[in-house]
Formats: sequence, C-alpha cells, structure tokens
Amino acid sequence: MTNFAGWEAPLFYTHILSEHKAVRTAAGLFDLSHMGRLLVSGRDCIRFLDLLSANAMEGLPPWRARYTMFCDENGGTIDDLVVFRETERLWVIPNAVNCLAVLSWMKDHVGRLKVDIANRTSETAMLAIQGPRAAEVLAKCGVPSVDGLGWFRLRNDRLFGAPVVLSRTGYTGEDGFEVVAPAEKLRGIWAKILNAGKPMGVAPVGLGARDTLRLEAGLPLYGHELSRTINPVEAGLSRFIRFKDRKFIGKEALLRTARDESPEARRLVGLELSSQRIARHGQKILFGGRAVGEITSGTFSASLEKSIAMGYIPGRLSAAGTRLGVGVSHEDVPATVVAIPFYSRRT
Repeated sequence: MTNFAGWEAPLFYTHILSEHKAVRTAAGLFDLSHMGRLLVSGRDCIRFLDLLSANAMEGLPPWRARYTMFCDENGGTIDDLVVFRETERLWVIPNAVNCLAVLSWMKDHVGRLKVDIANRTSETAMLAIQGPRAAEVLAKCGVPSVDGLGWFRLRNDRLFGAPVVLSRTGYTGEDGFEVVAPAEKLRGIWAKILNAGKPMGVAPVGLGARDTLRLEAGLPLYGHELSRTINPVEAGLSRFIRFKDRKFIGKEALLRTARDESPEARRLVGLELSSQRIARHGQKILFGGRAVGEITSGTFSASLEKSIAMGYIPGRLSAAGTRLGVGVSHEDVPATVVAIPFYSRRT
C-alpha cells in the first residue's frame, strides 16, 4: 500500500509485471475511487464548463465523454480530466491530486452563471476494467449489449442490482470500461467481477502497473508530463484543444505556444534507451554531452521489452530518429527519439 493524494492505495496486489501482462492479455480490475467525481448541473452548466475547458463542451452530445484540460490564464495546466455528460448535468472526473484544486477553480469562476457544483467523491466509488476481454467479462456479469456502448460514451445501467454509470474510455491503451457506483456497493461489485473474470485471467491491478501501462500508451500523468508550469500544447495535446470560434481561460497563452516555431520551444518526446536501464523522473536528457532537457516518466516496457521514457527537449531535437542520451545513475545511456505512443493495440 502507498499514500496517494491522501488515499491509502494499492501499489500492487501480487506483482507489477504480472498485473501489467494481465491487462494486455486478458483484463485488469482497477479501483479508481481516489479520482474525483464532481457533479455540475444548472441552466448554464455546459456554457460554464466550456469557459473553463481547453476542449469544447458546447456541442458535446448527451451520454458522451470528452477528454480535456483546465488551464490558468498563463496556459499552465490545472488538471487534465474527463467530462461525462448525461442529459442536463455533467460529471467532471479530475485526478486525485487535483480534485480540490479543480473544485476550487470551478467555484471561483461561476460568477453570475446558474450553476450548481457538488463534490460526490466520498459518496460514490469508481472502478475500471481494462483489457481485450473487458467487454466479455462485463457481459458475463449480466451487463447487456456492452458492444453497443461506443468509445467515449456512457449510459445509466445496473450491475449486480446496483445503479451505476457505465462508460467506455481508459488509460491503458486497451479497450475498457469505468463503473461509477454508490460507495457502499463497490466492495460487492469488485468481488463479483473478479469472481466472474477469474477463469478468463482477470486480475486486480494497482498503481504500479497502471503507471507502466499508461506510459506504454504515451498518456500523460499530472505532475510529470503536465503541471502548472507545463501547458497542453507543449505536451503534444493540441488535438484536444478547440481554439476556433470560442473563448476559454488560457486560450491566448496556448495560442502563443502553438504558434511558437522557434528551435528552442519545449516539446514532449518519446525516447527508447539502448539498454534496459530505467530512466527516472528528473534525470537529464543529453545532446553532445550537454543537458538539453529532463525525463518526465520512464519504465521498462514489459510489452515491448525495451526501456522507454518521455521527456521535454527543444523542438530542434524532437524529430524521430534523433540520437540523444540520458544520464542514468552517473552513466550516459544512448537514447533515440521515437513516436508516441510506444504501444497500441494495433501493434
């Protein structure tokens, strides 16, 4: 167990490597109850979230989900998060470390808009089942027509008699689903899913494998690839920013970064190391023996059997194939810039 944003959370249940492989080959069950669940309603709720969100909320159809970022006036990332829209209300799902910061940011910007914001984190719970057999497991648990629930869609459903919100997103590079349920029901739901999925190879998965899986998939982690001093454009997330025909907090700062084509502009890249040494957060990225950037995340990829990492370097060095180095434990390990994601289901 480990302390994670004030929660006592499992780093692993058995072994990080075996949990990682379970998700890639069958399915893994994650307890995500540490993530925030903030319910936004009222006449102006969509207009309000559109003002705060780098991605557009206006035009988000009912029963759809959307990935986005909240930024400050300087473009710094307050959090990256997912928004679920039901019909006339929306669930904002922030990272655990930023739940209270996001709640405070929203309350500070309501102004005269007709919006109600409720923190439902303690009275609800959330789990995810991720992997190529995730849909099969849920079908065995009695969830009807799972295949009819498209990517980044959600619906109200029932699971083992409990009312739940079922969504299909993910943070692993695999197909997967999330379940938001009443907190008092989660223990029973968790045990029954594990029991139903055991013959298929389903395993409980902790924070350790969650991190290695998301890194293989090239997905950012707040505090590493994103922060109040790192904006989403630098992190390669421009495809999730809707600039045209709308105003939102941080827009002008993000536009300046997007238009900055100077060779020294900071950009996030993927790196493949020449050895199995693991690059760690904060270690230096080298070019010609000189530090040009820092590692944000690194691991040994169990799926690819290679040491991989992400980090920030000047744009002039960011082309795939560029030869760099990483300072790992007083040793300069050769590394090559590669495309992100490192792993996708197609490979």
